[in-house]
Amino acid sequence: MTSIDDPRMVHRDGFTVVGLSTRATDQTDLGAHWSEFDSRHSSYTDRIDSDEAFGVLFDFDDGTGSFTYLVGVEPSNGTEIPPTLDRVEVPGGNYAVFTVGLDEVETLMDYVYDEWFPSVEFERTDDPEFEYYGPDFDPRDGDATLDVYVPVAD
Repeated sequence: MTSIDDPRMVHRDGFTVVGLSTRATDQTDLGAHWSEFDSRHSSYTDRIDSDEAFGVLFDFDDGTGSFTYLVGVEPSNGTEIPPTLDRVEVPGGNYAVFTVGLDEVETLMDYVYDEWFPSVEFERTDDPEFEYYGPDFDPRDGDATLDVYVPVAD
């Protein structure tokens, strides 16, 4: 049994994330994808909050364990999205929000699906799950935390 804290339950309105996407089978190889996004997103200045970023997981394939992962930001309303960026719509809904350190994300997902969901009355929806990196997040800080939003229906 892991020592991950219980989630807080929240409702979040839908939003759009634009950025760079890749196909992956686990989260351990996504550091290079974040580096590419970091090197390119400074030229994209029209966004709601440049100090916030998202890692959105969607288009899951249970057979292969693969998913699409989009690293990005929430654009300002009416912003023209450059054709070099991908976009994903994250629908509004209920989420279980887990706060963890960057090095705990993969452990968290094992915990959520192997231990947490079987022990609660919530079910996961087919909506995207996402990581929220707030304005205080610094990947060089070993104590930095992020929020992981897992979509749930009760």
